[in-house]
Amino acid sequence: MLPRTPARPPPARALLACLACLAGPACQDPPPAETRFERLERPAERIRDFAEGPPEEGGPGGVIAVPPAGLLTQAIQAGDARQVQKLLEGGADPNARDGRGETALLAFFSGRNWRAEEPVLELLLAGGADPDLADNLGRTPLHAAVERGKLKLIERLLEAGARPSAPDAEGRTPLHRAAELERLEEAGLLLARGADPLARDKHGANPLHTAVARGGFWLARLLSDRPEALASRDAEGRTPLHRAVEKGDLDLAALLVERGADPLVEDSAGERPLAWLARRCAALLEERRDRPASVSDHACLRHALLRSAALFQASAEGQESAVELLLAKGAAPGELHGFLPDLGARATALHAAAWGGHRPVLVRLLRAGARPDAPDANGWTALHTAAWRGNFLEAEALLQAGARRDVRTRSGATPLELARAQENDALVRLLQRGR
Repeated sequence: MLPRTPARPPPARALLACLACLAGPACQDPPPAETRFERLERPAERIRDFAEGPPEEGGPGGVIAVPPAGLLTQAIQAGDARQVQKLLEGGADPNARDGRGETALLAFFSGRNWRAEEPVLELLLAGGADPDLADNLGRTPLHAAVERGKLKLIERLLEAGARPSAPDAEGRTPLHRAAELERLEEAGLLLARGADPLARDKHGANPLHTAVARGGFWLARLLSDRPEALASRDAEGRTPLHRAVEKGDLDLAALLVERGADPLVEDSAGERPLAWLARRCAALLEERRDRPASVSDHACLRHALLRSAALFQASAEGQESAVELLLAKGAAPGELHGFLPDLGARATALHAAAWGGHRPVLVRLLRAGARPDAPDANGWTALHTAAWRGNFLEAEALLQAGARRDVRTRSGATPLELARAQENDALVRLLQRGR
């Protein structure tokens, strides 16, 4: 037998239950909107009420006499100096921190306070705000002021005792931040007030490293006054010049060389900036061959080491216009300023022309005073190089200029023996003439 289903209540009983529900408070109509929200106040209204006079401790609702720090932050961000003053007079602590460790001064310089007006800063400092108190990331108000780019406010913080070289959690000082954000005037002010241009972050980079990495030419010029800054190495052994080379910025790299950076210093990977500088200088001069006036005052022509290195590179690549311009500016064809790929020794521009097979360049270098028998670091002459590379025309030009056939390398080889080793019959016959 199936279970019986409970009977529904009579209609009259259901009706009475419904009426009872409607009569109760839970089923009454909601109050009008103005009644429901009249107790919700905007933050500015709460600040205004407090500014008119803080309630006594133990007053209505148990409110204490000291205003919470959040009200001070809201007043700062509203840019209301009167409210800030009242809150500070009421006992608000300008050095209280929020969950991020941010104080009233940091709130003042945050992007949420787009006004950042000086009177509010003066009130905070007069109220005891600590200009060096950092947030959870180690950022001080001076870091934040540099980020905002407010020169007068930066100066005021420094006057109030802010440390110009205080590091954040990454070791970056306000000067690092100025360099990173390419703020030239701010960096100049910090340096004038004692900021350390040699301070290093946790990656070993000083502010000059940072400026160069950002491509800041004028900042790099400002920060490269100290030889120690130019020679400083980061955690990977790179100087600021290495960073300029990595960035591919010839003007910036040339500036650093002229300021005293050493292009022969190797980083941890054994890389030297000079080889890249030589290639870029030679390419620039060849590219501007129809407009020589546009590069007449370039560092590639002004700096002696760059001139010689560029001459070597241009000779190796047969860049006749660049060679001509470099010689006209005083580049020395007899200096050892390059490495030939398969010989591995420091050599002259004449060796480079003989190695590359560029007879017109080789002849021009000889006319400029290059000695045909000048040895490289391994005792090879340009004739040895031409014989090894099988370059007949260059060997012929060297012999016509008086190059000796009997010179031996450090290992004892003559040009003729090198030609025989390469099985170059034409060169062998050329070198046997006049023996």
